[in-house]
Amino acid sequence: MTETSGANEAAPSRVAFLGVMLAVSIALNMIESWIPPFPIPGAKIGLANIVTLSVLLWYGWRDALLLTILRQVAVSVLGGGFLSAGFMLGLSGGITSIVAMQAAVLGSSVFVRPLLSVVGISCIGAVCHNLGQLAAASLILHDATLWRFLPLLIILALPSGLITGLAARELLKVLTKSYVPAGQASKYIVNKIGVGDWSAVVVFVLLSGAVFMGPRFLPPGRGAVALVRIHGKLNETVDLAHDRLVQISVPPGKMIAEVKNHRIRVKESNCLNKICVMSGWINRPGQSLICVPNDVVIQISSSGSSGTAVDAVTY
Repeated sequence: MTETSGANEAAPSRVAFLGVMLAVSIALNMIESWIPPFPIPGAKIGLANIVTLSVLLWYGWRDALLLTILRQVAVSVLGGGFLSAGFMLGLSGGITSIVAMQAAVLGSSVFVRPLLSVVGISCIGAVCHNLGQLAAASLILHDATLWRFLPLLIILALPSGLITGLAARELLKVLTKSYVPAGQASKYIVNKIGVGDWSAVVVFVLLSGAVFMGPRFLPPGRGAVALVRIHGKLNETVDLAHDRLVQISVPPGKMIAEVKNHRIRVKESNCLNKICVMSGWINRPGQSLICVPNDVVIQISSSGSSGTAVDAVTY
């Protein structure tokens, strides 16, 4: 920071400031893990992103990236999940979010007055955080049809981005009142949500709607089959023309899929959150049901297809 008199004499060093921010972000992450997810299992607000965004605008993307990596390592070590799938998903989401927010800052800064405020940048970061996690999950599970959850993840990310953006704005206000603002931070602290912020939200909503509605124009999958994969390997091919219950062995428990009227759903599962059960029926080629804890993917394919690729547009 620039050295001046008055309040600036109390300005902390960069290392001290980042150390405090790291401790706060770890605490926020741990606190959030105790909060029941809402509105669906697995949904989180992302309170630690308040700190990440503040550091990015205050010191730059390099320090924000370092903070994110250290936080993910610390939280995973404390929780006993270092280098687990959850750690990889969190790290992928965090890195993608920082890249997207930095790109938004650079794009916005070409205007005389920044096009986006801290709230708009936060919404972009929240959406891209979920995109990063989704991309990592699809690679880990070897299943591109996970992208069918894209519309839901976009919609869930927007209110989360709004909350964290508003909180980050207030944090930055406190910092800029106490110390000389570093770099670009002060330019993005505005009291109103601007046109650029709303434009970003509208673009994401339209994208979500387009991805969601696209497969609705595909014909139902009559004559199709359901491919059941466990740990990425084809376990069974289920003919959707015959109504029945399908037992899927996933030690130490089991899953039960139900086939009815050329549709299939997960009726029972031993996983904790039952997201696969709540996903309901699918009946069009390219649609899939995913149980991440059991590493099971049920994908509808046109009859006779090996199912090694997506057969139609997914959502």
